[in-house]
Amino acid sequence: MPLVYSVTYTQYSAAHRANFENNAWISGGRGQALTLAGCQRILRRTHPGAVVVRRERWNDGGAWGYQ
Repeated sequence: MPLVYSVTYTQYSAAHRANFENNAWISGGRGQALTLAGCQRILRRTHPGAVVVRRERWNDGGAWGYQ
């Protein structure tokens, strides 16, 4: 079953001179498990400068809890 992560991250906005907290969904290739650093590497491809604050692992629609 594929693993999917709900990731909460912060990103600095120079225009607003503030950090904003956002959420994104991330999954590893071939359903692989991801470390916090792995989630951050994938997230930074589309959100440069993002810092992962929290990740939550989901499997088949059921929450497995914060990590």
